[in-house]
Amino acid sequence: MRTDEKKAEEGRPKKSKDFLGTAPKRNDVEGVSIEEFLESRLKGFIPKLLKVDNGNLYFSVIGEIERCLISLVLRETGGNQVRASRILGINRNTLRKKIRDLNIKIDRLRLGSSPD
Repeated sequence: MRTDEKKAEEGRPKKSKDFLGTAPKRNDVEGVSIEEFLESRLKGFIPKLLKVDNGNLYFSVIGEIERCLISLVLRETGGNQVRASRILGINRNTLRKKIRDLNIKIDRLRLGSSPD
């Protein structure tokens, strides 16, 4: 690689791995990957959802996972959105929009109480 190509490469952000297929092993917790955990939990839940299929299965599941993940991280950071956005790897304004869109109540998270 030429020197000018190396300099150009250094300025570029690192490419992240594919979300589902080639995620790094650091996603393993106690020998179980996030993918394995979600698959085991959703396996029994999906057939129930298919019985009431309204054509929104993907968005329903993703929305619930996103709401849960954001709520847990916010609770862990005492409601600190800057810290939560860093942990989640998203922009603070994106986090604020998701909090609003997903109707996540921040005041309760600051107190460390559980969701309804």
